[in-house]
Amino acid sequence: MDFKFVRGLFFVFLVGGVSLFIFFMRPSEDRPVLEQGGAWRKAEEDVHLDGIHFREWKKGELQWDLNARVAKYYHNEEKAFFQDVSLVFYPPEGAPMNLHADRVFYEMAKRELKAEGNVWGEGDQGFRFYTGSILYDLEAKEAETEDQVVLKKDRLTIKGIGMKGSLTDQTFVLLSSVRTVFVPGEALP
Repeated sequence: MDFKFVRGLFFVFLVGGVSLFIFFMRPSEDRPVLEQGGAWRKAEEDVHLDGIHFREWKKGELQWDLNARVAKYYHNEEKAFFQDVSLVFYPPEGAPMNLHADRVFYEMAKRELKAEGNVWGEGDQGFRFYTGSILYDLEAKEAETEDQVVLKKDRLTIKGIGMKGSLTDQTFVLLSSVRTVFVPGEALP
């Protein structure tokens, strides 16, 4: 059985059900951008949710866990938009990886997440990274950015331009203009 198809079908039914609910509950007059009952609706949105927690499972294994303040779904484009996002990715081996961003765009057909604005993440090894944006391929479990990246751990700071990484083995490579700063202090154990 093709679990990717079943997962996609489930998501379509979930979104379709919410869409039908919204369709039947809307006023008879379509108002492109208008406040209705304390909520704003834009004409191009198919679904708008305030406060969302979404988990994706594959073959019984948790793949990722998303929390967002706002979620918008665009059915025709097969895209979702999230604001004030906290994501946890679960690699097949090893510890989870956390990612936080102001905005995340999810293209369902490509299975890609693009995080933008105050992006930072951390893994179990204690490193924290900061960047302007990052693109994550959900199938390959690989991330990349062309923006400046800052990696920090304890007294070590590494800066560079561009980064490629694998969530599977939790390795990240800075691509150019790499600069390392170590702040001296007490000897490390």
